[in-house]
Amino acid sequence: MPLTLTIRNADRLDNGSPLSLVLDRRGAIIGRAPTVDWPLPDPTLHISSRHCEIRFADGSYVLTDISTNGTFIAGNPARLPAPHTIQAGDVFAIGQFEVVAALDDATASAMAARNAAPAPPQWKGWGASDGGGAQAPAENASGWGAVPVGSAMSGTGPMAQNWSAPKAEEASSPGASGWGAPAPAGPPPSPAPGWGAAASPPTPAAPDTGSATWGSPAAPQRPASDWSVPASTAAPSPPSADDVWGKIAASNTVDWARGGFGSPPAPPPQVFAEPKLPDPVAPPTTATVAVKLGDRVVGGETVVARTAA
Repeated sequence: MPLTLTIRNADRLDNGSPLSLVLDRRGAIIGRAPTVDWPLPDPTLHISSRHCEIRFADGSYVLTDISTNGTFIAGNPARLPAPHTIQAGDVFAIGQFEVVAALDDATASAMAARNAAPAPPQWKGWGASDGGGAQAPAENASGWGAVPVGSAMSGTGPMAQNWSAPKAEEASSPGASGWGAPAPAGPPPSPAPGWGAAASPPTPAAPDTGSATWGSPAAPQRPASDWSVPASTAAPSPPSADDVWGKIAASNTVDWARGGFGSPPAPPPQVFAEPKLPDPVAPPTTATVAVKLGDRVVGGETVVARTAA
């Protein structure tokens, strides 16, 4: 036995939720939060996020109020004090919505079909009281785009008295200004040569008989300023006795060649030099010397045995 809950005082919900909830041997949570089983829009926040809960037990549907502002049954001003077993025809007040309960298969099938293919919203004008209309656009308080009162373009401003419409005869005749008169006829254009006709040879241009002759070297141009004149290779003359600044400049002359400026750079030092091996030392030579018993040899040792010569 399915349970069908239908909102009877609204044609559509602003959040896109269906107007009916069909439960077939299961429970659900109704509230304002978008995560519940049946979210109901409420800009006034009268409906709680989790407003009421429906459980299915022992073949019956039981509604429990878990809201802050309460869930009511139509005709009873007091909120539900305890879990209520839903009967066919019960009308619950959840915020501003009136929800009707039905316990039959026909209603459940009809509401399930309507939820599967909801009707598109219908326009009901600006500011409709039943929620089907949109909010009216606000008036343009800034006045942007409005024509100012008394402007010259409106014909009612202070400069409008200086302008008047032209007379009919002046507008119909060309007048002295020549506006609208046909243009004077010019010489007829020369006919274009026909296909296959020999074209006339081009007229050679007159030679340029200016001051310069073609092929002769051009005269040297004068530099724009003294800064563009090439530097002289001659040594500057020494400053005079009264030229104080010249003497200071001569004393601060930099000898660039003195510091090696302009000379090729020296080769870099060798970082890893090949190690030099020491000269080979000849091995010591040995010789056999005949000594007598009791003789002393170098090192202060006494010979205790005598070797054969």
